[in-house]
Amino acid sequence: AGSTLSSTVNTKTLKQFSSRNSDSVWWFDLLHSDAGASLECILGYFGLPKTVWHSHLISSVTPALLMFLFAVIKDVPSALMVGSNCFLPRFWGDVGRFFVCYRIEPEVEGGQQICRFLPSQPWALLALFVLLFLGVVQGWRSVCSVAADQRRAHVIYLTRGYQPQYASWELERLVRKMFLRLFTALLPVTLFPALHMAGDTLVLLFAWTVHLHVAPYQRAKWNVTEALLLTTALLMTILSNCMMANDSHWGHSVLTQYVLFFVIVSLALVASLVILVMFLLQVYQERFAPQDVEKKTLEE
Repeated sequence: AGSTLSSTVNTKTLKQFSSRNSDSVWWFDLLHSDAGASLECILGYFGLPKTVWHSHLISSVTPALLMFLFAVIKDVPSALMVGSNCFLPRFWGDVGRFFVCYRIEPEVEGGQQICRFLPSQPWALLALFVLLFLGVVQGWRSVCSVAADQRRAHVIYLTRGYQPQYASWELERLVRKMFLRLFTALLPVTLFPALHMAGDTLVLLFAWTVHLHVAPYQRAKWNVTEALLLTTALLMTILSNCMMANDSHWGHSVLTQYVLFFVIVSLALVASLVILVMFLLQVYQERFAPQDVEKKTLEE
């Protein structure tokens, strides 16, 4: 949803609307996902160079510390599992940002090379990407291949909602998030909006098709909810593509742009509210419903 909203806000129509109503549309800033600017501010505060490498390094410090503390308190496998599920997509996207450096003209040809720490060819970085991806896949497969009665608590927590034959389906969600983060870093919406949204569309379409075919969850309600969320995300992406295409057309309609933007934002808000309500209901059923049943039993 973040990249979709960012792509719509960067259209000419909404930029003009924002510039004309800068005082009353402060909420436009909430639709921008610009973590790079905040990292540059932190680097400048500590007196460090504002480079891609230093931004990546400072963004990796907090996840590394949290994983280290979790490994000390709990154990290393739990730290790796939780860390990969929570922080790996962001790390994957940050590493993918290095590929942009290879599209900058070298200094010897009159350009400004800001990634001198990288090798001259991208093959080593590409190999790191492939090894990281294969390592994550193999790690999840080895963890989920353990017998159900021998799995750790954190593995059971991530796999208990799926059918036994699809115990490793959480890997699909992880890979999906990794590729979405990669497109965000490699094809920023401010420079390549069409390519970025095309990549997001392909990832969501693949996930939507596979989910409808497999239906991995144990409960039908969960399968329907996941299908509706993927459909909503795919619809938002398609409408964003329509909005960008209409924005660049010579006969585009401003009213059409506003209507498409309103529909996209409404879909995002409704989906967020539905997720929040379902989450609160699930927490109530797990935490408080058993206690209510015990109280009624004691009263009787």
